[in-house]
Amino acid sequence: MTPDPENNSSEEIQPDLSVVIPVFNGAATVGKVVRSILQGLPELKLEIVLVDDGSTDDSAMICEALVSKHRDSVRYIQLDGNHGEHNAVLAGLHFTAGKWVAVMDDDGQNTTKALAELYAHAQKTDTDVVYGSYRARKHNWFRKLGSYAAQQTAQLILKTPREVYLSSFKLMKLSLVRGILHD
Repeated sequence: MTPDPENNSSEEIQPDLSVVIPVFNGAATVGKVVRSILQGLPELKLEIVLVDDGSTDDSAMICEALVSKHRDSVRYIQLDGNHGEHNAVLAGLHFTAGKWVAVMDDDGQNTTKALAELYAHAQKTDTDVVYGSYRARKHNWFRKLGSYAAQQTAQLILKTPREVYLSSFKLMKLSLVRGILHD
C-alpha cells in the first residue's frame, strides 16, 4: 500500500467529510465521481481517499492525475493487488481524518446529491452511521451475488432484520471508524 506522503500534513484543518472510494477498473468513471463530489459540496472541507484495488486498466494513471490536480483534497493509495472491496475500504479508512467518513463506489451509482443527503441527515440526527440504498441497482450479476451473500451472512451472524440493507454506500462518524479499526 503506497499512500501519498506529500498529502498527509497534520497541520491542515480537519476535513468536515472524508470520502473513501475503492477503485477497481474504474478509469472511465472515477474522475467524474471525484469532480462531482468536489463541485457538488463546495461548502465542506473535503478529503477524498482513492484506493486502487489492483486495477488492470488506467485507474492508477487517472487517480494520480486527480491527486495532482486536487492536491488539497484528494489522496491516493495503491494496493499491491486485488484484495476485494471490503479490504480496499478498510485500507482507505486508515487514512481518513474527516469528522464524518463516507464510503462510495467508483462507478457513479452513488450520487453527490445522495451523499449530501446522508451528510445532512447525519448532521441533523447526530447518528453514528447512515446507510444509503439504491433505487435501481446497475451492478453486474457477480456483484449482486456478492451483495446477496453478504446480506445473508449479516442476517445470520449479526441478526439484522431482513428489511435492513447494509449497503456499501454509507456515512459514519470518525469515532466509529476508529472503533472499527481499533485505533
